Amino acid sequence: MEEFFRSSRFTALIEDERFKNQTLRTENIDALYQIVSDTILSKTSQEWLVILEEVDIPAGPVNSPEDLLNCPHLTAVKMFPEVDHPTEGRMTHKVPVSFSKTPGGLYEHAKVLGENTEQILSDLGLSDTDISDLYESGAIRGASQTIIAYLGKGNSSMQIYRNITNIPLTEIKDTVST
Repeated sequence: MEEFFRSSRFTALIEDERFKNQTLRTENIDALYQIVSDTILSKTSQEWLVILEEVDIPAGPVNSPEDLLNCPHLTAVKMFPEVDHPTEGRMTHKVPVSFSKTPGGLYEHAKVLGENTEQILSDLGLSDTDISDLYESGAIRGASQTIIAYLGKGNSSMQIYRNITNIPLTEIKDTVST
């Protein structure tokens, strides 16, 4: 500990009777923490890492989320892939799990409620006629109907709907005004 005090510029602690040994440091831990806290603020993280390395004390930076997103290594291993979302724009995600033999990944955006209803029903073996019947009965809604029902019929809702469907805003206004 004394070596750390010397090398890390905590020289006042070496001579302070309250911190001469482990027992005294423990008894005066609040005062010790206050001195260390005040002194730590006097240098950058990088400066402290150099000081701690000089005395062979393992240490590493505590990164902010922004630091992680800008880390060259994490970028190289595609830790935070980006995906274009039709309503939210470009988004950064973290793949929730990682397997050695079947690596996961993000290949598309999270679906909007109802966006792939027809595809799912078709994959389940329903015919186009069956799917049309479900729409007509009100049992299912496509993404456009779901979004309008969920968001309402205001201009911002129509703008979001246009972003998803690529339908001109004038056509959307005609559709939702009825």
